[in-house]
Amino acid sequence: MGIAVRGEFENGLGYAVSALNGNGLGITNDDDRLMAAGRLSYSDTFEGGTLLAAVNAYHSHDTDAPIGVPITGSFIGQGYSGERVAYGADMRLTFRPWLLSAEIVGARFDPRGSTRVEPNGYNVTAGYKPTEKTQALLRWDSFSGDGAVSVSDLIILGFNYWPTTPTEVQVNAVVPAQEGSDFQLLVNIQVSL
Repeated sequence: MGIAVRGEFENGLGYAVSALNGNGLGITNDDDRLMAAGRLSYSDTFEGGTLLAAVNAYHSHDTDAPIGVPITGSFIGQGYSGERVAYGADMRLTFRPWLLSAEIVGARFDPRGSTRVEPNGYNVTAGYKPTEKTQALLRWDSFSGDGAVSVSDLIILGFNYWPTTPTEVQVNAVVPAQEGSDFQLLVNIQVSL
């Protein structure tokens, strides 16, 4: 819950800023402080393609906020107290029939009375769309939890199929790059109404 302002300029620059309670979808706030968030983006359309690039960040001081992530060995679904900062940058380039996207994310959790944790990660995706209704994807996904959240390095092979305009079928083969993790085959069917 909160208030947000966003807009775009004629040169392709866009912005979004917000002040939020920082506690998810609920109306209540854990204290009298707000989370500040912002995003600055650039978009361009050219013959045969599009480019979107953006940076974003948020900052919050919390008292008993239900952030629901594992950190420093315990689950903080009941409440996190301390400072948290997150940041990211993303880019998506489409040039028919190709797609290239990348994203980096990072955070700093500085809990009161405990050790600071700075998880971070990134992903890079390449895609090819041989027909209007199909797309093949290859993705490298990496996340380092700074000792508080599990490390993961994944190779993801994906296939998207759009049988009709409002429907999509996604199949992903998730191959872990480190030992001790299991292969996964994920199937997702979406219908837009």
